Amino acid sequence: MINLSNDTGIASTQLAKTAYDLAAAGIALKDIPNTLDSIARASVASGAATDIVFGGAYSVIQAYGLSIEDLDGVLDRFFQTNNLGMVSIEGLSAQIGQVAPIAKNAGVSLNELLATYATLVGVTGNESAVTTQIRSALTNLSAPAAESKKVLDELGVSYGQNAIQAK
Repeated sequence: MINLSNDTGIASTQLAKTAYDLAAAGIALKDIPNTLDSIARASVASGAATDIVFGGAYSVIQAYGLSIEDLDGVLDRFFQTNNLGMVSIEGLSAQIGQVAPIAKNAGVSLNELLATYATLVGVTGNESAVTTQIRSALTNLSAPAAESKKVLDELGVSYGQNAIQAK
């Protein structure tokens, strides 16, 4: 851990806390050094704290039924989202866990969810606001209120999970 701290400039205490978080998440002891290295390098590249980067990536892994071996791929997608829009890795990592399970249950792929962040953050300038908007849209389309159902029916607009998945 001291070598990783020296290589990345991240305090060994922060790395130790993140290593603890990795163990608490059930990551095998043998996998912690490589996983911690990936998170530390993503943290340095993005300027976000290691615990925030891990929290966001791990929430996606859990929500989408991925494995810890998919961590580098998830982090790569976070950076692609950053490159495509005005999304910060820190903001995305801090927020995505609030909407990833809802998106997954609604049939929204991870790529679609991240593309939505890339697009909408450019409009609103705020990952937190986008998270609220996505949650609200998916929740309301999945199970609209009675009055909304009436209006949607009158307009001939479908709703519910099938409508979301039909895209």
